[in-house]
Amino acid sequence: MSNRKLVETWFRRVWEEEDLSAIDEMMASPADTHGLGGLTMIGPDDFKQFAEALLGQIGNVSTKIERFMEDGEWFHALIGITATGAQSGTPIGFTGQTTGKIVNGKFESNYNHFDFMTMYEQLGHLPQNTMDCCLSGRSLG
Repeated sequence: MSNRKLVETWFRRVWEEEDLSAIDEMMASPADTHGLGGLTMIGPDDFKQFAEALLGQIGNVSTKIERFMEDGEWFHALIGITATGAQSGTPIGFTGQTTGKIVNGKFESNYNHFDFMTMYEQLGHLPQNTMDCCLSGRSLG
């Protein structure tokens, strides 16, 4: 399977279909995942905990690879994401980027930057325009 096809399959199965068994199938163990919170996740079990927590807050996820590049085992993808708030049904949309290394058909290393601030603003967990407030030096409190 090509790197692009593996990334497309990952986002479809894990996020759109909420099939957490895909994590065990497609992620090496150990594997390191960065940028999805304060801790580095080491392997499928850590990532499943993250996925369960996030999928508890959003549903009806749709993903689209907007841009994709690869260089040997390494890839970079810009992802567009739409979903709804799990409790509120509020529509949300945000983007993210992931750069990773695929070895023997499995994700071995990933570096992520997703716009969770926008997602959490849309879910009502952060005030609207949080970034503007922070850039102005004002406190959110």
